[in-house]
Amino acid sequence: MRIHSIDAIRGLAILGILFLNITFHQNFYTGYAFFEEPLLSDDIISLVNALFLDGRFRSLFCLLFGAGLAIQIVLANVMTKHFRQGPFEAIWRKLYLHSFYKKRTKEHLAL
Repeated sequence: MRIHSIDAIRGLAILGILFLNITFHQNFYTGYAFFEEPLLSDDIISLVNALFLDGRFRSLFCLLFGAGLAIQIVLANVMTKHFRQGPFEAIWRKLYLHSFYKKRTKEHLAL
């Protein structure tokens, strides 16, 4: 079950992170050397990034990750509520699976 609104906001957060990192990757790739006196456009872009964007998209992405994880845990608890068993059933299940594992490893060693 997907919640499309969370997916859309998560996509917006990833797009914002991409836009914030584009300037750093572009500077590294093209070998852009800053002027001794920064250009007005560089100052404006840095100011907008610092005031409005820096940290907002990362925190939004982290918040959505936590929300998605919480929804997943709640749904997993609801789905597995009917399949919970006591400790003895779990031990027998592990022993049963372990016996198949032992047989299979003996067969592979015999080859």
